[in-house]
Amino acid sequence: MARYRKGTKINSGGFGTVYRAVRVEDEEVVAFKELSGTNVGDGEKQRFVREVKIQAKLNHKNVVPILGYNLTADPPWFVMPLAKSNLRDEIEAVKGNAARAVNLFFQILAGVEHAHKNGIVHRDLKPENILFFDAPFEDEVVRIGDFGLGKRLDFESVTITRSSQNMGTAAYMPPEQFTDFKHLDHRADIFSLGKILYEMLTGVFPMHVDVRNPKVSGGYGFIISKCLEHDPSNRYAAVKELRDDFQLLTRSPEKFEEPVKAAEALLNDLLSGGGKSLQGLDELFQSNQDDEVFFTKVFPRLPRLLVEQYHAELKHRFFERLRKFDEFVSGSLPFAYTDVVADFYQEVYSIVQDLEIKRLILTRVLEMGRSHNRFHVGHVFGAILKSIKSHEEALLAREVLRQNPSAAAWCADECKGGEVLPAILEAIDECVASCSRPVPPPSF
Repeated sequence: MARYRKGTKINSGGFGTVYRAVRVEDEEVVAFKELSGTNVGDGEKQRFVREVKIQAKLNHKNVVPILGYNLTADPPWFVMPLAKSNLRDEIEAVKGNAARAVNLFFQILAGVEHAHKNGIVHRDLKPENILFFDAPFEDEVVRIGDFGLGKRLDFESVTITRSSQNMGTAAYMPPEQFTDFKHLDHRADIFSLGKILYEMLTGVFPMHVDVRNPKVSGGYGFIISKCLEHDPSNRYAAVKELRDDFQLLTRSPEKFEEPVKAAEALLNDLLSGGGKSLQGLDELFQSNQDDEVFFTKVFPRLPRLLVEQYHAELKHRFFERLRKFDEFVSGSLPFAYTDVVADFYQEVYSIVQDLEIKRLILTRVLEMGRSHNRFHVGHVFGAILKSIKSHEEALLAREVLRQNPSAAAWCADECKGGEVLPAILEAIDECVASCSRPVPPPSF
């Protein structure tokens, strides 16, 4: 068993005292907590032993670990890492830094959820029991401590930080903790988490919570209010439910915007090099794949630069979205919008190499121009034909024209000129001729 050399007292309260100590074998500085007090009896010793056993059972990066203990010693003791501060000490720095507050609260949720999964309810969650340890700021870790004496109703608890204040327990306790402490369940911790989140966001001691505080915005008020419901059955049923809402609020803000506005913001970020990814844009199309308004407003207005990048990085996903868009524009459209579709398809045609996608574009532009009798669309179709120089595309164009002879005849004038390959012109002339032949009278 490791040996420890006790140093200065850090804190005391209830029936425990915490000392700064050094592990003799390697000079590691630790927190050494032992049972002490003037009225220590069997009940207090049992509570102390329970604290050690509970905390030792929890193996999680956001729960303070037990490094060693001796529960048969007189007095019994256990050892933990020495914290540099607690959340009470850090509240002023946290309250103005939303990103830091979010990161820390996720860690607190993780530690509490792990305890609950192991059948343990903390029942004294408060800033003093959320501890910080030495680490680079970007790797900042908090751990939950004090799983034993914190269950007492006399509000006496100790922390293992160098400096802390023994205050605030009552402010974080749910109503039922004052009347039926013995039968508290995990929803008591959820109440306390609501108080902690409020204080992290506002810096205001949460004896009374006002979710109208300007610093409680963007949906946090709902989460806090649900945690603080007087009736436990109206609170989050589990930490996972709380975490899911908190994650949705903080990690997926686009889900709280109208899809079109969310897409506009994402496009602006992509074009300005703000750090967003095309994957996020594709996921936005995926999540709105049945929304005709979203697709018809956003997809054909993608800037060429993004179309090229989309095609290069996520080609199959891009083709999938293109086919979905084509379904939405296959019927009757506002006349001016046909120009938007035609211009977009002309751009896409010049980027893609896949012949089936080129077939889709040629067919849609040709049919759309004819069905809407739109001059600009016919002009775009002619421009696409004039851009064709390969044998494969010429054969494809001939096939599309022959499958739509009346449409081909309709735009024949737009497709004439020295830039169109003779093989394509030949197919156009055939379509014109077939449409100009008189229809024979029916035979009886």
